[in-house]
Amino acid sequence: MLNQFKSYSLYYKKIAVLSIIINIIVMLASNNLIIVFLVKFLLLVLFFFLLKEASLRQKIKFYKMAGCSNLKLLSILYIYDLLLSLPILLILKAYI
Repeated sequence: MLNQFKSYSLYYKKIAVLSIIINIIVMLASNNLIIVFLVKFLLLVLFFFLLKEASLRQKIKFYKMAGCSNLKLLSILYIYDLLLSLPILLILKAYI
């Protein structure tokens, strides 16, 4: 279990900055947290369909070896993203 947690964290570190930038852009455009989370969910669904492509599937082979399925990896990443971006978005919403 700890090995899986480390692998999720390692994968999220690669996309954390991009996630925060997307959060800020969508938050500035809509100023609604629900819309921000819906946009992030739609991007996650798009990423799930991209995982079916062979070149991207090769890049996440390490996570499959650690016992992570694609759906489990993406759902845990979405929860990480919600938990880490919520404070940032609440601070940003207070100043907008």
